[in-house]
Amino acid sequence: MFAGVVRIFKRENRRKRIALFLLLAIVAGAIAFYAAVVFPTIRAISTEQTRAVTLQAINRAGVNIRSFEGFYGEFYEYHKNEAGDIVLITSNHANINAMMLFAQKEIQDTLDAVENWEIRVPLGAFSGSAFLSEFGPEITMTVLPVGTVQIGLHSYFFSEGINQTLHRIVMRIETTSEIMIPFKTETVRLTTDLLISEDVIVGKVPDSYITGISEDNIFDLLP
Repeated sequence: MFAGVVRIFKRENRRKRIALFLLLAIVAGAIAFYAAVVFPTIRAISTEQTRAVTLQAINRAGVNIRSFEGFYGEFYEYHKNEAGDIVLITSNHANINAMMLFAQKEIQDTLDAVENWEIRVPLGAFSGSAFLSEFGPEITMTVLPVGTVQIGLHSYFFSEGINQTLHRIVMRIETTSEIMIPFKTETVRLTTDLLISEDVIVGKVPDSYITGISEDNIFDLLP
């Protein structure tokens, strides 16, 4: 009888070990599936939506930035010689800094006002199949955006014809958002240019000011 009890006890232990092994295998498989299929899908969708929401916020803020008082004429001054040719263009650092601080606060406030939003992912997207990605009931997840803003301002000069030069002021906005998705925080960076102002300068401008938009010929008149 004692031997029978021992056999039953061993059999129960074996079943428990098998059940535990299966449970661990299921958990490990679920984690691997999440890491390989589910998380990349959520990350791609949430990243795309974060970029779209951020760009919308920047565009909304841009309306107020462009209406900042005392625009182009308060930022730059042309110095001419006796012949009427422009020999020097100087920037008003105080006004430019004030505008940049205003712009940064405006964009940051607009981003901060963006409430948490939901993303809806079809269940088929988690299959890893492009064919099934649009099918099945939608699973809703909440994204928590936390954004920071960095701003730079650049001046570009373009020859527009005889004794005419286009002076363009462009604000480069770099945003960093942290999106909190299940089990991980993802960083989304966005860089966009916002046209602030442009003015046609009448008169001869020194060739050293005439540039085009490229990484190696940006002429910056800023502090």
